[in-house]
Amino acid sequence: MSFHPTEQQLKVINHINGHARVLAIAGSGKTTTMVYRIKDLIEKHNVSPKSIRVMMFNRTASVDFKKKTEKVLENQQLPYISTFHSFSKYFIEQAVKDKNLNRFSEYWIEENEYKIDILLHTIIKQVEKEEIIEKDKVEIDEIKMSISLWKGSLIHPENAGHKHNNDYVVVYKEFEKRRSEQNALTYDDFIPLTVKILEESKFYFDKWSNKLDHLIVDEYQDVNYGQQKLIEILAGNRANVMVVGDDDQTIYEWRGARPEYILKEFETTFTSKPHTIYKLDRTFRFGPLLAQYAHNSISLNSTRHSKNVFANDVKNGTDIEIVYSGSSSSKGIFYTNDKLANIVSKLVKEEQVKPKNIRVIARLYSQFTGLETSFIANKVPYKIEGNIPFFERREVKILIDYALLFENIYSTLNTKRIDTLLNVINTPNRKINKSRLESFLKKRKGEALIDILNEYSTDNKDIEPLLNFLIDGEVYLAEQIENKTYKTSTFIEWIYKNSNLQTHYLNYYGEGEQAIDKINTTLGFIRFCLNLEMKPNQLHNHIENLDTTMGLEDEELILFSTVHKTKGLEFDYVFIPDCLDGNMPYISDSQITVYNKSNPELVTKLSDSLESERRLFYVAITRAMKKVYIGTDDNNKNKSSRFLEEILYSKTRNALFPIVTSGILNKNWLEKIKDVLGHKKIIENIKLYLNNLGENQLRQEVDNLAISVPEEEFSYKNAYSSKRKIEESIEIESTETKKTNPWDNVRVK
Repeated sequence: MSFHPTEQQLKVINHINGHARVLAIAGSGKTTTMVYRIKDLIEKHNVSPKSIRVMMFNRTASVDFKKKTEKVLENQQLPYISTFHSFSKYFIEQAVKDKNLNRFSEYWIEENEYKIDILLHTIIKQVEKEEIIEKDKVEIDEIKMSISLWKGSLIHPENAGHKHNNDYVVVYKEFEKRRSEQNALTYDDFIPLTVKILEESKFYFDKWSNKLDHLIVDEYQDVNYGQQKLIEILAGNRANVMVVGDDDQTIYEWRGARPEYILKEFETTFTSKPHTIYKLDRTFRFGPLLAQYAHNSISLNSTRHSKNVFANDVKNGTDIEIVYSGSSSSKGIFYTNDKLANIVSKLVKEEQVKPKNIRVIARLYSQFTGLETSFIANKVPYKIEGNIPFFERREVKILIDYALLFENIYSTLNTKRIDTLLNVINTPNRKINKSRLESFLKKRKGEALIDILNEYSTDNKDIEPLLNFLIDGEVYLAEQIENKTYKTSTFIEWIYKNSNLQTHYLNYYGEGEQAIDKINTTLGFIRFCLNLEMKPNQLHNHIENLDTTMGLEDEELILFSTVHKTKGLEFDYVFIPDCLDGNMPYISDSQITVYNKSNPELVTKLSDSLESERRLFYVAITRAMKKVYIGTDDNNKNKSSRFLEEILYSKTRNALFPIVTSGILNKNWLEKIKDVLGHKKIIENIKLYLNNLGENQLRQEVDNLAISVPEEEFSYKNAYSSKRKIEESIEIESTETKKTNPWDNVRVK
């Protein structure tokens, strides 16, 4: 394995004694550096592999690290390499083997994780029936996240608190009681149980603590309270602890990560040895242009360690292309998405880029909807990682189900229509007794739905608002058809507005990310319907038959992923659709809702919202090795993301492009860089790149030009809102979309 370390990497590799923080930017080769540090410790300093432990964050990273270490160490013994959870699982199994812990009947992980959902669903239904909690106030996904946060912060059910909904605490307590009765462990139990045993058992504490000479922790910016406690116990006072991470890539606070550890508390927690800070600020992934764009933006964060973002290869041409619609219309973002879809088609069909080397990345799932629509229209095969296509989501199915009920209210009742009705009765919440209505409906199959509901309403007044809405919808639909003014998109928007679904989402989820995502997905679906001329049953059948994968394997699909799912990954091409202010950044007042009643400080407040969002943008663009395509628009309805101002796109490109492309560096170029003389972070990197090229005279001239120019403080040219504006409707006007065929027939425009 050929490795020629930089001066920065060598300093890390040669570190022996004392604690250390390694601040490593995206693509800086931190994994390879850590592997060679281990090699150095074992071969040059005779450190036993058994006294070195490496703690990783996920299985993929752990496997990759182990493979690289095996290759570098050749036939030598490996150090201990594991994830936090795999170590904890091993520890628990050893305690069982020692007969100091009862054997668990089941592990609810991987293929058995569904059992968590089953138990939670059972508990919620039971405590609702017993009127211990309100109906429809606890969602499975939300309670799972809350339980994960409580456990990650080592908060026992008796100490669990929730800022907005104590029903979650009730469910957590009952879940833990029944899980314990079933003698099962979940993924989230591994670390808390391990820490508990280590803290309470002198035997295990003495066996595991203070036994290592070197402890290396990867992705330290993402550790939560429980993981930090485990690190502290294993290290004791003996281990030289080296933590590796990047505070600029702290994007998991919402699931319990505590960036204060890498920012400041590492030094105050591990006090047994002196401390050193190393920086790996040279990237091998992308070139000077993208490096500078990223640095220009992320350096505006105030809560961070100061560090550069510098490209190791001055001739690497990784760039950003900002794609506008070229239209002054508020529908411009539609055209932008069509352009992005066409670029993807060209890359695959004309440049033979493999789909797996292209990734669409966004902040919110709803940010994909516009590009999904263009992909569907142009028959570009794709898949949403970690979610389903927008048209399969519940918020869309609700609209379609209402439409079906309007069209079929005078039709005879069957099982399918019962399911359709039950799906919408309490969305929005009408407090209709679902089980009572379901029982009544099942006895009346074969009769007209309207007649059954009218009869039911005689003794059950809770159904009247829904019944009135269904009648209004049927009348509206009939009038539209009779007057020949029916449009699918207009009809679906009528349902959305008149059912008060937006208010429902805001009341149910609060004005946070989930509500906004559902509202935007709904509006995106209405846009999707702009070019459809289908009655409700036709629309339902059309949606049912859509297959975005077109039967292809994952490697042949364009994958769409949120930023959170792409951290640590890299792709040749990155596409960021709908990069509008309100999507990126998505400004909210969100805070972690769970806390410890006995010690509220154990779950901290989230970072400043704008700084957190800026980190997400930084992570998104730094996944690219060749090019980033950013789709946006700027008109009276949509405003481009403020981050596109922050990257100083034109100024940076004018100054750096000639350096990257071996352009002519002369007096004309010196004139161009006068625009960036006040941006010292750009000038300093220009001088470093000129040094690398041996352009010493030019470097001196740049120095002379810049020396008398004061630092120019960044300020926005445009005004941006401090909070995301909730879109209430769309302009119902069809846009032309030219359809193309799948990959083997795709026509590039």
